[in-house]
Amino acid sequence: LSIVDNHRGAWGHIDIDHIVFSDVLRDVRREHANWIDWGSDFYAARIFRDYDRAGGPLVWIGWMGNWDYANRLPMSWGQGALSIPRELRLVQEDGRYEIRQRPLSALQKLRGEKVDVTMSDVRGEVAVTDFRPSRNTYELIAEFDIGQPGQKVGLELCKGRGNKVSVIYDAATSNVMLDRRRSGSVSFSPHFPNVVSAPVPGSREKVMLHVFVDQSSIEVFVNDGAAVLTSQIFPDPADRGIGIVSFGAGAASALLSAWELRSIWEPHSNKEGQAQESGTSRNAGQQQRVNE
Repeated sequence: LSIVDNHRGAWGHIDIDHIVFSDVLRDVRREHANWIDWGSDFYAARIFRDYDRAGGPLVWIGWMGNWDYANRLPMSWGQGALSIPRELRLVQEDGRYEIRQRPLSALQKLRGEKVDVTMSDVRGEVAVTDFRPSRNTYELIAEFDIGQPGQKVGLELCKGRGNKVSVIYDAATSNVMLDRRRSGSVSFSPHFPNVVSAPVPGSREKVMLHVFVDQSSIEVFVNDGAAVLTSQIFPDPADRGIGIVSFGAGAASALLSAWELRSIWEPHSNKEGQAQESGTSRNAGQQQRVNE
């Protein structure tokens, strides 16, 4: 590492601080903190525990909002909503401890029929035709095997009439990107149409994207919570297309599992066939969300 001052005037000096060596690109245009959530809209999380289950997981829910545009949202339900509940755990990796998040396992009770899609030679953009959600309320788990070191793979969601939300993993930089610039209604604030990214440590040959889309939100869990990105989106309800993408010199293979999600207010059956209802809620909106 060489730092050179080429100043030739009468006065000059070099100020440098906090040099970090990493095999993962961390130029995310933010301070180099250990971010819990790299998206635009996860704030003021509240922690709780189910004391009826001794030893159960610690859980939290965040406010899905941002004061840059909270008072200007194109919805009637006010200043944002709440994220899905997330289980917290402390993991040790590369000699340091990190907080990891994963979706609360009880959310699986909201799943509809499972749809599996396998694609062995993905090049460019490929539409997913086997899973056609009736509304933008669904869960996806996409696992990619990456053919080339410089490959970019990912998902395009809420597609239609030139609109889409992109979730792309770049193997060259080991970063995941969430792009909502064309996610539907974005003009209500200059701060809203943006691209956020997060560094993803670990192998660059495989990546898993666990995604929840809930009408006006997207929550992305990368590699079982190694990185998480949460952002609001406001797509047209008719824009429900889904695509798998792979860009680069080679091809990638992808395994996609998908479920439509019921509202928690809709009765559903457990393994014994008994009707159940769940009781978590978000703020009410113009469009029915999963847990409204």
